[in-house]
Amino acid sequence: MSNESLFRTQKLNLFCADASTLYNKWTSPTVIISDGPYGVNGFQGDLFSSDGLDKWYEPHIKQWSEKATPVTTLWFWNTEVGWATVHPILKNMDGHMFLVVYGIKD
Repeated sequence: MSNESLFRTQKLNLFCADASTLYNKWTSPTVIISDGPYGVNGFQGDLFSSDGLDKWYEPHIKQWSEKATPVTTLWFWNTEVGWATVHPILKNMDGHMFLVVYGIKD
């Protein structure tokens, strides 16, 4: 494993690594927190604009949906434009995820 770190308690597993390398380790989550990219070129790896955010998030949303249960909540932090770009993918994904809480960053 390269740059992975893990904080674990009885009720929490908090991973710090490329999420796409960790989905196979997930049990069914109660909460998924997504904090970027935003499409504002705000950090290394962020997209330069909201164009392409939907394609970037689609494989992640697929994984979230496959792991989610009826009690899973997704916290999706993004900009208003980013949310509008990604929302159709969230809305059309099969799975059990039913509650999405959006955090809009201006």
